Amino acid sequence: MIETVEMSAIVVLIVTGTAAIIDLYKGIIPNRITYPAALIGLGVGVINQVHHQTPGILESLTGLIGALIITGLLMAIGAIGGGDVKLMAAIGALMGFPFVLQAGVRIVVAGALISLAILILRGQLYLTLQRIAGVFTGYFGFEVLRNDQDLNNQTIPFGPAIFLGVFVTIIERDYLRTIPGMLN
Repeated sequence: MIETVEMSAIVVLIVTGTAAIIDLYKGIIPNRITYPAALIGLGVGVINQVHHQTPGILESLTGLIGALIITGLLMAIGAIGGGDVKLMAAIGALMGFPFVLQAGVRIVVAGALISLAILILRGQLYLTLQRIAGVFTGYFGFEVLRNDQDLNNQTIPFGPAIFLGVFVTIIERDYLRTIPGMLN
């Protein structure tokens, strides 16, 4: 029999995979995906609490609120968008707080690698490195200021990084362990 944590893992993979595809093509993660996923996560938390399984409602609420706070801070500095924040909150509600922290580390690594690849493909790596160096040295040369327009208003979709980080965490933590036996 499939456990609720495995069902939650499957739902998270479907939700984050769908969000990643939409984010790649449209540049947004829609509320019609994130809100129902968060509600499902909280509902599963209540069911798990009644049946003494994890994540219970406390872990689901902690995951949702913790993800909102952490990713909300990232949104406040312009690192990610509102859809990313709501998607992370939904992941927290579905999988609980320890999971969302562990996945968060992998998501940041995946996001950094994806961003690096995109900057290289766009030919903007040098300008980005100049901008970063300027933050640390206080020197913003004329070329950086002139070309700053090239970097502004260009976003990098974070949905694919969220999917990859969640996928790796689910595989590493063996959340889908009974599914291969069910397929035989």
